[in-house]
Amino acid sequence: KSNIAISTSRRILIMNLKMNVIALNEPKLLCSSLTPIGSHCVGYLAFASSCTASLKYLSCLTGSHSIGTITSFAAIMNQILALRPDRVVYSSSVPEYYQSDKCFVKFPMTKPIFLLEPL
Repeated sequence: KSNIAISTSRRILIMNLKMNVIALNEPKLLCSSLTPIGSHCVGYLAFASSCTASLKYLSCLTGSHSIGTITSFAAIMNQILALRPDRVVYSSSVPEYYQSDKCFVKFPMTKPIFLLEPL
């Protein structure tokens, strides 16, 4: 069976092909990116507190295993751009100097989610 994961501004949904809601969560989303984790689970980034983000999952399982936290990390709201299956994409302000003026240029950066990267 195939399922569809949908992210709105207020909800994360997993729906079947008949458009019935299988799983639902209403977190404070950090970015709208979703990433598949297995065949019936989706990962997303949400605020844990004002300066902490969490990588969470929503599963089609019932009970206490349907929603959970994978890891937490420090985050600034505008820096996280996307979540990929194996890494987080974020922007970094690096000082650049042009003549005598100092300005900040944002560069996209990536960080692996897992300690060891698969080959």
